[in-house]
Amino acid sequence: MGNVKLYGATSGYTELAPPAVAPDGVLSLPSGTGTLATLADVAAGGKVLQVVTATTSTQVSSVSSTYVTTTLEATITPTSATSTILVSGMQTYFCSGGAFGQIKVRIMRGLTELEEWLTFAYFRPDSGSNLPILWSDSPATTSATTYKTEFARHSGTGTIYTQLGTPSSQIVLMEVAA
Repeated sequence: MGNVKLYGATSGYTELAPPAVAPDGVLSLPSGTGTLATLADVAAGGKVLQVVTATTSTQVSSVSSTYVTTTLEATITPTSATSTILVSGMQTYFCSGGAFGQIKVRIMRGLTELEEWLTFAYFRPDSGSNLPILWSDSPATTSATTYKTEFARHSGTGTIYTQLGTPSSQIVLMEVAA
């Protein structure tokens, strides 16, 4: 059997082509009028539309309980206002010369705080850790949107560093269709 051509009312045609080796089968069309869904239509929900990745090795330090930016940031321009942005990554933190304590970290969308949490305790002076980043956001915009991390001292003493000794930290933004 060859291809089947469906001619348009005024011009052009759509051609249906069976696979080279096909088992016997039946294509059932709905009764009435309407539009057939394409593979793109069916796969639209939950599809990753774009991925933006950024890394930084810029060392930042602070002894303050006021938030400072970590230089880990990335900007994404959503293709749809209904998309979800998944924010993920890993950032290095280190405490030097301090006593037991905690730091607080937050994820920001522009000037809006999305999430704040307390991180690991300083089990001993001169200790550090990698901190995973994971958040789901619905910015409801198609404008360029910047996500970044910030940190501050919550308790204890000593200097807090990110990217000490230039290890890289990374942030990944994934736009997922609604």
